[in-house]
Amino acid sequence: MHKKISTWILLAALSSSTLLLSGCNSKEGSAAASLTDSENSKKSAPTEVTSKAAEEDTSTLSPYAAMGMVGKAAPAFTLKTADGKEVSLADFKGKPVMLNFWASWCPPCRQEMPDIDVLAAEYKDKAVVIGVNLTQEERKADDGVKYFEKAKLKFPMLLDSDPNQSVSKAYRIYFKPTTFFIDKDGIIREVFIGAKEKENFAQQLNALLK
Repeated sequence: MHKKISTWILLAALSSSTLLLSGCNSKEGSAAASLTDSENSKKSAPTEVTSKAAEEDTSTLSPYAAMGMVGKAAPAFTLKTADGKEVSLADFKGKPVMLNFWASWCPPCRQEMPDIDVLAAEYKDKAVVIGVNLTQEERKADDGVKYFEKAKLKFPMLLDSDPNQSVSKAYRIYFKPTTFFIDKDGIIREVFIGAKEKENFAQQLNALLK
């Protein structure tokens, strides 16, 4: 009897661990840069934020505020690449856009980067895949660029280096990574909070192309 109870407790614990957060809390800022991946994994966003409560909790101050932007126009922005080139969201008018906000110290962000890089190449003629590094939350301003280069990633990467973090605030970024799927008319059609699999990204991109 005791053995059965112990087994059930173990199974319950393992099950709950799969629901652990798969993103990083942006409120931690650069302080999280000094944490190990294991420690960072404890400061994550829920793997699935599809419950009614989460969907309703979309005020601008909520951790899930970004979800409340679905169906609304994507905020306009102009950011620079690592080499100083200015890029605006308006540059991609008429094409679907996948916009991923990330930081180099966030393990879930790094986890999905290779898949995003592959998707950017696969969809290059049909959609635009862009990364936005939250530079103000990095321990050092060039940490994002250095990680990108070290990982040999090729997809477009922009730097949100504004001290006021105007772009990340406009997109209500709390957890990272947060990914927006914007249709050809500039309307946000889906938001992913936390790391996802390549198949999840591809499904949303395909939906935008229909």
